[in-house]
Amino acid sequence: MITPLFRLVAGLLVVAAAASRGASQDKPAPEPNDPRRSVLIKAGYTAVPLTYNPKNFCFFVDGAIDTEKVKFFIDSGFGQTVIDTKVAKALKLELGKETTSQGIGGKWTGRATDFNGMRIGQYDTGKDWSGLEAEAGDLSGWKSAPGAVIGMYILDPLAAVIDYHARTLYLRPPLVSAWPRLADTWEVTSWQEDGAPRKLDPKAPPLFTFANQRLKVTDGGTTREFDISFGPNDEGDYLVLHRYGREKPEAAAAGGRIRIKDGRMTACMRLHVKKGEELAMPTEFAAPKGSGLVLLELEQTTPAADRKKPVDPLREMLVKEGYTAVPLDRQPDGSRRLAARTGKHDLRLILDTGCSLATFDTAALKKWGGKVSSRADFEGLGNKSQGDLSILGDLRIGDYDTKRSWGGVECFGTDLADLNKVLTESKRKPIDGLLGNLTLHNGSAVIDYHTNTLYLRPLKDTLWPKLEGKWKGVAQEMDGRRGRYADANAPTVEFKDGRYMYSSRVETKEWAFHVQEYGPHYRVGLFDPKADGPPAGEGYPAGFIFKLVDGTLTVVMVIDPAKAKGEPTEFAAPRGSGLVLIEFVRAK
Repeated sequence: MITPLFRLVAGLLVVAAAASRGASQDKPAPEPNDPRRSVLIKAGYTAVPLTYNPKNFCFFVDGAIDTEKVKFFIDSGFGQTVIDTKVAKALKLELGKETTSQGIGGKWTGRATDFNGMRIGQYDTGKDWSGLEAEAGDLSGWKSAPGAVIGMYILDPLAAVIDYHARTLYLRPPLVSAWPRLADTWEVTSWQEDGAPRKLDPKAPPLFTFANQRLKVTDGGTTREFDISFGPNDEGDYLVLHRYGREKPEAAAAGGRIRIKDGRMTACMRLHVKKGEELAMPTEFAAPKGSGLVLLELEQTTPAADRKKPVDPLREMLVKEGYTAVPLDRQPDGSRRLAARTGKHDLRLILDTGCSLATFDTAALKKWGGKVSSRADFEGLGNKSQGDLSILGDLRIGDYDTKRSWGGVECFGTDLADLNKVLTESKRKPIDGLLGNLTLHNGSAVIDYHTNTLYLRPLKDTLWPKLEGKWKGVAQEMDGRRGRYADANAPTVEFKDGRYMYSSRVETKEWAFHVQEYGPHYRVGLFDPKADGPPAGEGYPAGFIFKLVDGTLTVVMVIDPAKAKGEPTEFAAPRGSGLVLIEFVRAK
């Protein structure tokens, strides 16, 4: 695989401090008979389990850079792969010129380097392409302390799909993603070699046949067959061709670059590489005298009307499950932007999996009616700084209304002026903010970088099959004392018709509710069942936190507001806390 030839001007890593959360990380086992997983594996993907850090809502994955084991941080707001200096020194990587990126945290300086390949979970990039670019720099100051950062130069060519609720990253070889565009027989209509045109026999023109993920080149009655290594690139995809059928990998026998559009292919190729020589890739689509290159124009032989239409089974499945599809706009640096709206204001946001919270310019947040709740620290690739933890009353992401998930968007306010200055200087439009992980978790996000689509659905809808039905209390903890319920005294909860009903010996209450994923637990906001959400600007009148593990539903709620210090944040009800913890199992 070859990384794109562009370099990111503005790396956008933010880890915003939020309310206190547990320090544990989770890596849940895959759901049995997960149809989404099955569809993606059938499409050639490898499923990679992600580790979720509840402190910052971000994802990590274990892997390796060459032979050195590392913990990767998944950050779609950054372009280039970043390797910690200690890892680079352990691998004795050669460090080149300095590179500078501007992020929200300030400027960050690294050193250009390259390495053979990486293993991301079970996925090995070395099987697709040998040789990757990176930047080496000091990552030791991060609280998360990753060994490397995976940005868009990896996520983009590997057609990544990130399933937030399933905690899974899906990756597949670039050749598999490109194959629907390649698979056919292509007829050479123009051949220039070493600066001179070649006359072609119209009855027997040269042919390029892509089949079975191999390439057959037929010319003058001779056919050569090759295995293919494919490197996607915006300026022309790379092909490295190896003689087919060799048990051990050999040096490239041929290779070059191709561009495909509307059933036509332009190829700049070196069709014969002498034994012992390295393949010198063309840097432009030209074959001047003495270059040893051929410049080809080819046409697809299958008529347009008979070509297979592209299918997207993941989209069909998710839309059927109630997801809203939000189009993403792929930028020249590989980042993805999307349209959003708050009130009457249209917004331009970057999709950033390295950003804990949605992040906006402080002045703009004030204009949009955002309410500051507290000051907080954040850390980025540049440095550490402070900003405003805020609540934005409404945010529409494409056609998806975040109020369906939670009554307000917890976000971060900071100064985006320096970042937008860099974007403007690089002839890109400025942004209004970043869409971060908490909002994506609450929307059960699925990001498909191959089709440039973000899918969102309220977390409540995602959890509903596990919650629906009646639950009976079996044990409780209150004021530091634990006990078990007698059947006659046991409270019950029921999730039915989208509502929540709590019944005890004293009373029965019915509520509408929203669910938010907040660190190591789920947070529930209760409101009037006749309303669509909590009163504007007033928050939820009641709520609780819960977890669902091995068939036990554990709930912690406030029973004495005078004693409780805010809403519960952990699964305990110690003495004097004003909380109660109740364990439920499904009622028979």
